[in-house]
Amino acid sequence: MPAPHLGLDGRAALEAYGHPPDDAELEPYLQARRLQSVAWSLLLARRLPRHAEHAAAQSQHWREWA
Repeated sequence: MPAPHLGLDGRAALEAYGHPPDDAELEPYLQARRLQSVAWSLLLARRLPRHAEHAAAQSQHWREWA
């Protein structure tokens, strides 16, 4: 499904490689991206305390998920 706010279609981009991965093949990369998001949120919160609540929520979600 396209991300309408960005005008991107992730599935179409993957299909362009010739062997689009199925959901199981893609899952480790999605997990890594989620972890990267948590790490950046925590770093941002250290510099900009107004982001601390969001970073804490993301971190908690990651702990529950992992």
